[in-house]
Amino acid sequence: NKIRFPSRKKFFGYPARAGFFIFMVKFQNKSKYILIAFVLAAVALSAIFLYVSRDNIILENFSAATGENLQISLKVGTQTYALGVEPGATVLQTMQKLSTESDFSFNGREFPGLGYFVEEINGIKGNADKFWAYYVNDILASVGVSQYVLKTGDIINFKYEKII
Repeated sequence: NKIRFPSRKKFFGYPARAGFFIFMVKFQNKSKYILIAFVLAAVALSAIFLYVSRDNIILENFSAATGENLQISLKVGTQTYALGVEPGATVLQTMQKLSTESDFSFNGREFPGLGYFVEEINGIKGNADKFWAYYVNDILASVGVSQYVLKTGDIINFKYEKII
């Protein structure tokens, strides 16, 4: 009676060399399923991004070439506010004017050297998890709304963001 020892090198139950090639053939058959799963994951992430970005507020200014007032549009969800402001106005001055002319409301506080920072817009307050940040032309602002002077073509976007 001979004693048979099992093969030392096995790959998915096959001898090592053959097992690798069999694995690759089986993997190729599954690659279309992996591609479908990747596409579905991308669609799901896009839907989540669109849902989260619905809390954005966009403030755009459009000035006439004739030196007239800057025409400002402030979008909050589905509501849009429009008003004209003097050239050289700050974001804070624009928000103050808008709050006296419409149902738009905000609150915040002044920080010495940095300016006024918005803590609440239309009843939505910042908390331990989220805060109001604003972006100038898609770049996070480095000063408060009282220090940023609006320029022709600026796009101001307030976002209710999660604190990292």
